[in-house]
Amino acid sequence: MNVLDLAESGPSMEEGGFDRRLAKLCRELVIEYDVRFDPDRPVVDDDGLAEAVFEAGLRLASEMGVYCLNVGRVIKFSEEDLLENALGAPGSLTIGMEADARVLYPRGIEDRRRPIVFGGQPGASIPEEWFLPTAISYVREPLVDALNHGRLDVVEGRRVRARSPLEAIATMRELRLLREATKISGREGIHLLAGESGVTCVGTLAVASERYLRTSDAHLIGVISELKTDYDRLTEAVCLADYGAISAT
Repeated sequence: MNVLDLAESGPSMEEGGFDRRLAKLCRELVIEYDVRFDPDRPVVDDDGLAEAVFEAGLRLASEMGVYCLNVGRVIKFSEEDLLENALGAPGSLTIGMEADARVLYPRGIEDRRRPIVFGGQPGASIPEEWFLPTAISYVREPLVDALNHGRLDVVEGRRVRARSPLEAIATMRELRLLREATKISGREGIHLLAGESGVTCVGTLAVASERYLRTSDAHLIGVISELKTDYDRLTEAVCLADYGAISAT
């Protein structure tokens, strides 16, 4: 509720003004924190640079806030708020169910633990006739711990449009096909990062049930660049938190 209050009461600003201020502050922070990319060292092992990037990012987040497109206001958080929420985040999450359950954790520097493998074609537009067989091919791989498998842009020859009934139909169809793939493959408990066919809260709410997106699964909530959100994203976050499913961005 606090975030919703901030969206209604934050500083008013035109979107173009927010974009220009963001670009200006990014340039200033890059210079102030001496953030540079060395093409000869694509894998950075400089702890000082890592610390500088973190501090610059924290400054950027606290000074800019998040622009809410629906009301033209900036949701502002202090550095203390940001750090408190980051430090209060869970150290791990159990995803999936029963024999297919896995523990998802943030990997540290030089972490020797095996990474969790998400199979699939994340973010890709997949033809409806290929969706099931390609999903099966990933779920059957023993190394795959979870599935993140793209979206349907066309359903039964009809182009999906945001906020139309077809968005709900496409998202439900996506989840039905994924459930069928897990059943055929004998891995019905595998974690799904799904709901990618829904680009507004219409798609999200259509699959927020154990029949489609279980509480052991995660729904993909797309992020709006740069440092922006809208009521669709906030509605998705609120509803999924109440339902108990994981939100992923």
